[in-house]
Amino acid sequence: MKRCPECGREYDSSMMFCLDDGAELLYGPASESSTAILHSTTDPAEAPTRTQIDTTERTPDTTNPISIASRRNSMVAVVIGILLVSALGIGSYWFYGRGGAKQIESIAVMPFVNESGNSEIEYLSDGITETLIGSLSQLPNLGVKSRSMVFHYKGQTADLQKLGRDLDVQAILTGRVIQRGEQLTLSLELADAQTGNAIWNRRYDRKLTDIVALQKEIARDVSDKLRVKLSSPDEQKLTKSYTENAEAYHLYLKGAFYWNKQTESAYKEAITYFNQAIEKDPNYALAYAGLANANVALGIDYVRPKEAFPVAKLYAQKALDLAPELAEAHAAMGSINFFYDWDWAAADRELKHVIELDPESAEPYACTLHYLDSAGRPDDAVAEVRRIAAQHPTSITLNAEIGCSSYYAHRYDEAIADLQNTIEMDPSFWNAYYNLGRSYGQKKMYKEALDALTKASTLSNDTLFVIAELGYANAASGNKAAAMEALHRLEDVGAGRYVDSYLKAIIYSGLGDKEKTLSELEKAFQNRSTWLIWARVEPKFDSLHNDRRFQDILQRMNLPAV
Repeated sequence: MKRCPECGREYDSSMMFCLDDGAELLYGPASESSTAILHSTTDPAEAPTRTQIDTTERTPDTTNPISIASRRNSMVAVVIGILLVSALGIGSYWFYGRGGAKQIESIAVMPFVNESGNSEIEYLSDGITETLIGSLSQLPNLGVKSRSMVFHYKGQTADLQKLGRDLDVQAILTGRVIQRGEQLTLSLELADAQTGNAIWNRRYDRKLTDIVALQKEIARDVSDKLRVKLSSPDEQKLTKSYTENAEAYHLYLKGAFYWNKQTESAYKEAITYFNQAIEKDPNYALAYAGLANANVALGIDYVRPKEAFPVAKLYAQKALDLAPELAEAHAAMGSINFFYDWDWAAADRELKHVIELDPESAEPYACTLHYLDSAGRPDDAVAEVRRIAAQHPTSITLNAEIGCSSYYAHRYDEAIADLQNTIEMDPSFWNAYYNLGRSYGQKKMYKEALDALTKASTLSNDTLFVIAELGYANAASGNKAAAMEALHRLEDVGAGRYVDSYLKAIIYSGLGDKEKTLSELEKAFQNRSTWLIWARVEPKFDSLHNDRRFQDILQRMNLPAV
């Protein structure tokens, strides 16, 4: 048994620190009558950090001779224990301190669990997790798994050792968040991913108004336990918060929470919160970057690009003016250069800068990784995406992008194999089924194409570009009626909102109507369609390559001729 020298509670010998006050545990019995007994729990909601403490009361028997002898033996054990602890402490000092133990080089910060009993606080547990991931990502020689990779496990009960193997990390940080009124309690546990044993744990009790300072404190504590040696500039990067205003920070976390839902209504909700954050702190660079990325997302799929992208560019530039080192701002500007400006050199420059600043942050903008497709270098694009994905082998997004890039390179067998692998990793990832269906379609395997695309449509709640691809597959397979039905669906939706003309061109190409295909592509150009960047390498348009009108569109986009 071990005991806490501060509160006197006893623990199992595998524990290192007291879960109440964080003090280092010593071998020997407690001086108080209460003891903490560790045991496993089957309810992960009750103990996301894998252990639970029960307090029991014990009344020592001072008259029983056996009890007296037992206590005398315990005293001897205490003396021996102290000597052992002292020896181990000296050894630990030389090994971890002067000896300079090897730092932990990789970590996964798992989604913190919201134990407040209120789903409206979910933004806080998610946001604290994301902020810590961002802070630790600034540290030298430390690999930190990205948000999208760890949030794939949110809500799941997973064995830490299996997580360590799946994510290929040395350490795993878990946490639980409780908010009661203006009080915030955060409990953290750092574990060895190989053994599952606890390395460190601590509980933080703070006021909500102290959350900015708390984030800095947590980042420092975790980096210290990872044994990361920090220079003064590293320390500044680690604790940089971009705002000291707690209200602005909370509003930003709410905006980020909605942005990650990736729906039209959620993006608009995110914009509302980001604007409110800026009202509280007009120099909040992260909030401006959030506005930029939310408008980019709307412009790609939901509103007219000419309405969304110019606004996004203003916000991205404002964020860069305030914080030139902010990866999120460079990512937004790179996306604008790529999807809207068609400035390929600038897009390349910004994307490379993002990867230099934060290698993990490239993942949310994975589709821009194969910008080389647009420049007429599809094989180079595949190689580039594979190179980045190899650094993140468990990333669903990046694995799917390999298949997408292979599709545009006309390497359909490779695309199918890669996308099937992605689906094995996550059977609910609808984008993989979408690209799989496209690849089957080019191999004229129409039954398989329609099956995959129908699955994608169901999982994505009938996303418009999936409907367009279903229309193409039906047309190419001879089912003209189903293709026209898909076309009418796009037109009906277009009566009330923006629908990209490029999607109609996809269906018309399947129907073999060259004139209407070119007409819709010209409309797409006039609307600055974000899909048009793929026109040069889209297999469905191969038959248009010799048409002067198609070549003219490419020239006006600053793309090389086919």
